[in-house]
Amino acid sequence: MLFYNVYSQNIPPVTYYSDFMYFSQSEIAGGGPYSGEPIYFYSTNILEGYLYSQSDIYIQTCPTLVDSSIFYTSGSFVTANCGDRFIENVDSIYIPQVQVLYPYIDTYATHTIDGGAKMNRPSLEDTLLMTNINFINNGFEVSQWEYVVPPIYTHTSISFGYPFDSDTTLSNIDLGFVGFNRFYNVQSGYLSVTEIYINQFNVFLNDALEIQSNDTLIIQNVENNIVFFIDSTSIIDQGISSNLILYANVLEQDINTPFFNGDSIIIDLIPPLDTSIEFNNAYYYHNHVFDNNNRCTRRGMHHFDFVEPASVNEYYLEPTYHESNQSIIYVKQGQVLVSGKVNGEHAIITDLPNIYKTHHLDIYDSLFNNIWIIDDLIYEDSDTISGMVLEGTTNRLFLISGSNVIVANTLKNGGGNSAVNQNVLINGCIIALNESFISHYWQNTTQTYGVPNPSNPSLSFGDGRGITRMGISTQYDDRGSIILWGSIFQKHRGHVRRHTPDGYNLQVPGIGYSKAYHYDSNMFENVPFYFQNLLQIPTPPTVGFFSDVTEGIYPLSVQFTDSSTGFNQLYPVVGWYWNFGDGTTSYDQNPQHMYDSEGQYDIFLEVTDLIGQTNQLYISNYISVYPPVNIESEVSLPNKYALHQNYPNPFNPFTTLRYDLPEQTHVNITVYDM
Repeated sequence: MLFYNVYSQNIPPVTYYSDFMYFSQSEIAGGGPYSGEPIYFYSTNILEGYLYSQSDIYIQTCPTLVDSSIFYTSGSFVTANCGDRFIENVDSIYIPQVQVLYPYIDTYATHTIDGGAKMNRPSLEDTLLMTNINFINNGFEVSQWEYVVPPIYTHTSISFGYPFDSDTTLSNIDLGFVGFNRFYNVQSGYLSVTEIYINQFNVFLNDALEIQSNDTLIIQNVENNIVFFIDSTSIIDQGISSNLILYANVLEQDINTPFFNGDSIIIDLIPPLDTSIEFNNAYYYHNHVFDNNNRCTRRGMHHFDFVEPASVNEYYLEPTYHESNQSIIYVKQGQVLVSGKVNGEHAIITDLPNIYKTHHLDIYDSLFNNIWIIDDLIYEDSDTISGMVLEGTTNRLFLISGSNVIVANTLKNGGGNSAVNQNVLINGCIIALNESFISHYWQNTTQTYGVPNPSNPSLSFGDGRGITRMGISTQYDDRGSIILWGSIFQKHRGHVRRHTPDGYNLQVPGIGYSKAYHYDSNMFENVPFYFQNLLQIPTPPTVGFFSDVTEGIYPLSVQFTDSSTGFNQLYPVVGWYWNFGDGTTSYDQNPQHMYDSEGQYDIFLEVTDLIGQTNQLYISNYISVYPPVNIESEVSLPNKYALHQNYPNPFNPFTTLRYDLPEQTHVNITVYDM
């Protein structure tokens, strides 16, 4: 295993983010439920490489640093003194912002897979697509299947609008109106209503409205709200008009005033849940109230386990092999499962979180486009037992997620308290730009922390599906170790093991994995094909300028031209501040300036790049301005030989020399580089 000397105690000697084995912006947990607290390092953690955090590091017992590994933080180490290889208060490193990187993904991608092909369709709910990528042979295989996040109903839920008719006789209800068979009562409201009339429903809804027995109907306007349970329905045809009669019971009402004739009302149809689908309730999938006032967050319960089709014709995209030893695979608006043996240089990139329309009325929720590791993911020439990377290998893998990178709860990954297998092997550079690298701990086989809280989903520790999926119930859910040969870059540090004192009151081993993280030195020596711009740690811009003239008589017009450059195309120069030395300034990139008086003028230029880094250039006596010559005045020769100061000084690439001669003669001037 190669490693590299440390040249500074203040700045890790790295050029790329992938040069770190571990990098985090914050040690405050993110990425999954019951997070938000500091995550501790323990003596069971084995760490090898350059480690860095932009915040305080919390240590319960000192982790093991292998060989010449060093842990840097721009904050402090809290609660433990682990020696001189744990270095505090180092310089901060710029954290790349996703809005800087993402506009370039389409340019870099060699394969684009659309995970949002069945989203944003007019008048339809969104159906999500799961993408599976399995690295095999000299390339990879891709497949996709549809899934819907519960709750799922027996038929379509819908929201529609009608005007209200206050008449209580079916034959008197106006075309296109809704009415009841009972009037409003001051004491009981609409409690006596047993029939709801919808006149000419097929004309307005194009026969798309499914109302069945056992459905719930909510009729409301700004002030009134009634919930009905539908017992049965019938249709009465009257020529071009069809009347729908709903025989219903009032379940609840919140009524201050009656509906008035002509009121515009909204009717929400909520069918019963499909009981044939296991775990078909919102609280198994959402640790928030399921409505439009609440959505999944980065600390939500994320899910991958939507059943893969049993036959080829049930796939949205049937398994398709791509032979390639260099690929950047961009999965747009969707999650991706990944596994296999990597041969070549590959990257998988997912989008930032997006909003989708659920199958429940007009409720929208957030989709976090996670990368899920569902089985060992190693290089083709790595050791299959330890995962150790072969020195000198040219295989590379980058997982760049707009959300999380998650080690999925599968039997192959040690799920069910290592019921079938133990440990998970990972080779590659993991980059969670907006979230975390975490384990799927909220799905587990413990009775205490594996179940949701139906009455208050925000307090759910688990999703309730782990015991069924793994086929076992356990006191702990020890899945072994995450054995990584590569690097981890994350915005918020993610939990890979939950136990006391971090919110899950379980003794070690708790739920999840131990860490055995090793740096792949091959990454240090060779950043993959055209990834440099995405992975380089930016330095401040280079500042420079030139002008069309540097001296002359006033009024002297000078055209200044900026020649500054940003670190690379991701970090261009976007701001300029000029000071012309005569009390005037400009924010133009290439200003033109007029000097109106004699003098020698200093020039100052400060430039700013896209992420706010600055650099300055100051040149003294850059501009020399002389008074105009009066041709009518008597011309006199100098009294003695004289060599005046050159302008500018210092100079690059040219300067101006002035000298006096009391008589005509030959002159030799020699310039020395001192």
